[in-house]
Amino acid sequence: MTDVASSRNTREALGRVVHARHLGLLAVAIIFLGVAIAVWGRNTLVLPGDNETLPLAILAPVPYACVVTLAVRSSMADFEQVAALRVNVVDLVCVAVLLGVACATATVALLAGDAAQLTSLVLRNIVFWTGFGCFSAAVFGRSLGWVLPVLLLVPLYESGKAGMGGQVPWWAIARHPEESVWAWAMTIVVLAFGLAAVFETSVWRRGMLGRLGRIRERHSR
Repeated sequence: MTDVASSRNTREALGRVVHARHLGLLAVAIIFLGVAIAVWGRNTLVLPGDNETLPLAILAPVPYACVVTLAVRSSMADFEQVAALRVNVVDLVCVAVLLGVACATATVALLAGDAAQLTSLVLRNIVFWTGFGCFSAAVFGRSLGWVLPVLLLVPLYESGKAGMGGQVPWWAIARHPEESVWAWAMTIVVLAFGLAAVFETSVWRRGMLGRLGRIRERHSR
């Protein structure tokens, strides 16, 4: 009976997390992004200045990352912070699940859209921009993980063009070719930094709410 009750409680807790974080809707949004890539991913976008063109699929990682980052937002945030939950673990699992769905959907979409040669670059940049999105959510609020990716997209692609020698600036990570070890390493660093920032804010907020709860409890006696 104890095992059955424990299993039921686990399923209920998972259901509440999925509902509170709107993971189903976010997964649907990711699928629609995949459809858009499959249909229009090979279309080219002309950048201002020197008329450089980029396939639209190259820019797709930013909307993917914006959707993935919304996984850290919860309509039951206050409850999660004071309940007996490891909120940072929930954040990690939610981001990891949606990031996996995003990468899988993007891969299928690129194959379907005859743009398989872009797969490695697109997947790396989904992870890269997700890191910035997590950091944005930590700094501006959990509903605003899209702010930094959107703000940095145009400056990075416009100012990060290759120079006379064909070398991409070191800081324009998303513009580096897919075989760039430097870009892959920095992508991992950016994701880890973004997740750490989200974890830190959840721990800090949980501590603050806990202290406020103890203060209210003392004053109510």
